[in-house]
Amino acid sequence: VKYPNPEEGPSSLKAAVSCANAHLAKYIFANDPDADRFLVAERKNESEFRIFTGNEIAALLGIFIGVISEV
Repeated sequence: VKYPNPEEGPSSLKAAVSCANAHLAKYIFANDPDADRFLVAERKNESEFRIFTGNEIAALLGIFIGVISEV
């Protein structure tokens, strides 16, 4: 891709969305080449994904860590 950073927009996710659609994946996890940027997307419907903001990803990770630490 021209710009590999996930936050650059839909063009950076074209291959990931195509692969997710081919395999009916519910989620997309993506990072850039040096792994200092991260993206999570969830399938909304047959052809669209909702991209989580950085704050939403942080909240989900915080909840996950809290749940795991209680087990």
